[in-house]
Amino acid sequence: MQQNCRYHGGLVFFEAPDGALDRLSQIAAATFGDYRQPVERQSRLPDGRLRIVTAGYGLTLRLDPQPYAGALVHPSPELQALIHKVALKRITLELCPVSGTGEDVEISEQLLVMMLYRMCETYPAHQIEWMDPEIQVGVEDFLGVFASAWPRRVAARRLRYSPKAQLFEPVDKMAGNLSQQAETLQNQLLASVEDGLPPLSPEEALAMAFRAGPGVAIGRPPQPTEVQRLAAWGLTALLVFVSLPVAAGLAILNLLRGEDVRLTSQVAALTAGCISLTSSGLLADVVSRLPG
Repeated sequence: MQQNCRYHGGLVFFEAPDGALDRLSQIAAATFGDYRQPVERQSRLPDGRLRIVTAGYGLTLRLDPQPYAGALVHPSPELQALIHKVALKRITLELCPVSGTGEDVEISEQLLVMMLYRMCETYPAHQIEWMDPEIQVGVEDFLGVFASAWPRRVAARRLRYSPKAQLFEPVDKMAGNLSQQAETLQNQLLASVEDGLPPLSPEEALAMAFRAGPGVAIGRPPQPTEVQRLAAWGLTALLVFVSLPVAAGLAILNLLRGEDVRLTSQVAALTAGCISLTSSGLLADVVSRLPG
């Protein structure tokens, strides 16, 4: 089985007390599973590297045993002072598509991106290597790519996993306000769960309201936006020129139950269709042919 390893990724992060290589390999295996690539074999090589094999890919993870001493992106005095307390470590990922499996380049890049993104969520990272060890990107710039999709979620991750978040303070120093910290972490967790879906703009919510069927969840069901209310009343006003009784009934329904764009559009379409059939005589012809 020949492989072509041409997807390189790297993560320079602050050393954690637990087994970083095993934890990061679990993240990689879970990402493979999300992309319908279940892990077939996972083994540790004699040189300390960890190998993960699926039907379409092979991934090799290597954690440098020595602290990272290479070039730093955006070095600062604060970072240099922090490095003296907590060592930087470097892990590399080599993603190798299996030849003859019809590899999709876009999917392969997405796999590597999601692995690095989830690793940044797990460990406080400083910089990313993308496709080449010489191409290094700051973690803030890397997370900024995802900010347009999950702005609040990425902001929370930046705050929680920033090296400035004092994650490595001594226990004696942090013990005084542990209850307050626990409450803060719980609130951050609830916020991250609520932000599972990116917030919809008023225009997107209006478009989804036309497409969503009964029982289809389109995110958190908010109150009708100003755009939705305006669209509902605009369709109601348009029905005045088509059928005054229907428009009056729909206006009363909007006042009692609140504006419903989907219901208003369906009533408008049904009313226009019935009037068109009646004016063309087709409806009367159909009724006359019914057995009486």
